[in-house]
Amino acid sequence: MSTVSEIKQAMRKLPLQKRLALVKWAVKEANDTWDKQMSQDAASGKLDFLVSEATDAAVKGKLHAFPKP
Repeated sequence: MSTVSEIKQAMRKLPLQKRLALVKWAVKEANDTWDKQMSQDAASGKLDFLVSEATDAAVKGKLHAFPKP
């Protein structure tokens, strides 16, 4: 099984609980990958421009608190 199409077909054949477990795993895997990439980007300085933009906005009084839910 090597194509997305084949994986989708196989997933459709799974019982609901196993399909949900697979989705849960896939979401966790994606989140872990995202976190690792963000950590690497932050450590390498790729995100420094965000700090600069936020600092500039704060100095200019353009930052606002997030609304409370």
